[in-house]
Order: sequence, then C-alpha cells, then structure tokens
Amino acid sequence: MMMTGKVHLQGKIALEKAFNLPRLEKRTQANIGLYVMPGRGAEYYSAVTNIEDRVHEARKTGVGYTVCSLNVPANDHIANEIKKFPRELGAFATLSMYNPAQAAQELRRCVNEYGFHGALLNNWQQAISANNGEQTVLLYDGEEYDIFWATVQELDVPVYLHPAKPEGKLFELLFKDRWYLQGPLQSFGINISQHVMGLISNGVFDRFPHVQLILGHMGERLPFDMDRINRWFELVKKPRGMNKKCKKTIQEYFRDNL
Repeated sequence: MMMTGKVHLQGKIALEKAFNLPRLEKRTQANIGLYVMPGRGAEYYSAVTNIEDRVHEARKTGVGYTVCSLNVPANDHIANEIKKFPRELGAFATLSMYNPAQAAQELRRCVNEYGFHGALLNNWQQAISANNGEQTVLLYDGEEYDIFWATVQELDVPVYLHPAKPEGKLFELLFKDRWYLQGPLQSFGINISQHVMGLISNGVFDRFPHVQLILGHMGERLPFDMDRINRWFELVKKPRGMNKKCKKTIQEYFRDNL
C-alpha cells in the first residue's frame, strides 16, 4: 500500500514540554529570540501559553502523553489545566530551591495531592549573596540539599535537571560578547554537565543511591566524554581523595542514577 504525507509514530511520551503563564507574556516574548526559528513566534507563543493548543498538536503528531513543566513555580495552575485532559497530560512540579526543606515539602505536596510525576529543576537557583549582596547562583550538590534528595528518594519520583540561560557574572564573562552561544547551541550542555558532575563527585548518589535524575538532549554531552571522564576519575581524582565521597565509576552512576 502506498502512503503519502507525514507518518508519525503513535503513542509517544513527551517530557520537558514547557508552558508559560499568560501573565508572563513579556518574558515569553523575550525568549523567542533565543529558542524559536524566525517567523514562528506567534505559533510558539500560542502553544506555550495555551494547553489546549498543545493537546491538539500532540494528537496530530502521535504524542500520546505529555508531561508539562515550567521553570518558575506554578504548580496549582498547571494542576488545574491538566485536569481537563487526564489521559493525555501530566506534569512535573516546579520548585524554588532557595530553601531545600521547603522545596522538599512542595514536591511532596505536588506528588501526593496532584499526582505529579516528579520535579523539573532549573540548573541553578538565582540568589543574592548574604555576604556582599551580589547576584549568585545555587547548585544542589551540597549536603544542605540532602533533605531534598532524601524526599525525592522516599517519594520514588525522578528529577529532571533542566538548563537555564546564563545570568549575572557568568553571562558577563562568557556570553555577553558571544550572545549566539546562549541556549541549546552551547551554554545548556556546558552548564548541565558541570552540575551533574558536581552531584556525582560530591556524593549525592552515594548518599541517596535510588535517586533518579533525568538528563535531556542525549545526556548533555556527558556520554560522549564517558571514557575520558572515567580515566580521570579513577586514575587521577580518586587517589587524591575524591573516593571518600564518590565510590562508583561514572558508568555505574549512569547505569543506576542517570
């Protein structure tokens, strides 16, 4: 039988499907230049703010189930939206990570009350330094975040670590004069892989061996560097003390946690 037109694999599950709040129109419009092909801005804006548009597009392209997510907290809003399409839509919780205990509490609420499938975290939490009042970023590989990772492990839900665009000093140093390298082209993979290696080398997965971390975009380049990373881990870094926190090989962390 001859078939014409597009043929789509049916029943796909789509993760990391971003949405945005209509009241954040200016922010959404500002991001179009970073992430959207010229001429498709209106289409993007409609899809990212209107859940029904997203569902209709999913049906046309063979997506059977979509996990929605946002990079600023709006958990009650998306819980209300996905109720309209319970067989086609779910969600990841979005969490502020300033306070690890509060983040853990909100994740528990979203999983138990709304049935969310886990959490999607920005690669870092923007913050103001208490020491000098300057803008900084928080990563989640320190022991102060153990209460959060313990809750993730207890609830048995995954965490999706999502790239964030460069901010503050990082932007000024690396991307101000290289604007086009922001986003999927370069900065996303660099920043996520740095954070993931911090989670590994600082022992998060040794302290919480059942935590599952989702990486998008083919593993944010890490699988392609696996052999090189492993050699430096095992032959150079662990003999100098990294083995006190990080017990397994990089391949074993990817097998068990990533």
